[in-house]
Amino acid sequence: MNKVLIWDLPTRIYHWALASSIIATFVFAYGFDEHDRLFQWHMLAGLIAAFLLVVRIVLGFVGTRYVQWKYFFHHPADSFRYFRNLFAGPAMYYAGHNPGTALVALLMFGFIPVLVFTGITQNWEISEDLHAGVAIALGIAVGLHLLGLAFFTFRQHDNISIAMVTGYKTAPVASGISSARPWTGLILAAVITAWIYTLLATYDARQATVKIPGLPSVIHLSENKKWKFWE
Repeated sequence: MNKVLIWDLPTRIYHWALASSIIATFVFAYGFDEHDRLFQWHMLAGLIAAFLLVVRIVLGFVGTRYVQWKYFFHHPADSFRYFRNLFAGPAMYYAGHNPGTALVALLMFGFIPVLVFTGITQNWEISEDLHAGVAIALGIAVGLHLLGLAFFTFRQHDNISIAMVTGYKTAPVASGISSARPWTGLILAAVITAWIYTLLATYDARQATVKIPGLPSVIHLSENKKWKFWE
């Protein structure tokens, strides 16, 4: 096997943008009191993560081979064999997402909209506890993802985590994609940057309000963590 191109530039840009937004949500959530003005950046980072999830949904339909949604769902027999051989038996190699990373990724994708919704509706009695619980679950999923990377780097003697930087993994030549799509990546980076800039440009720290680009409503980020939509 050789080093072949697996992840194109749009995928890598999206991946690191989402990772940064998730890290920011945890830093501002656990680093500042909910009455601190900087805590509002926890909410802003959550909105950015939600936008990036929309980007990921689109990439799942128009992206290159291993980014497409159909590559996240493995046959049950393959998944069973993969988990059975995880610690013993021959290692099973996947050019794209293996059943373990695919499962964790899908869980993280599912947690994000729940966190945003429960964050917006903190004035509902059930939302605050659910928000905290799902946040912990997301943290566990991120931790499992990092542990999985470390485990496979140790077992396969191949630093697969670097692939999301360079785009290249050790795989059969036929597994590679034909192009890194650099221009698409630059366009995507510009779109993400423009959306975040537009969001932050409408952010009023004193009034604790922000307007989501493309939507008519203004979100109020109150000091008691209750997010409200103002018409």
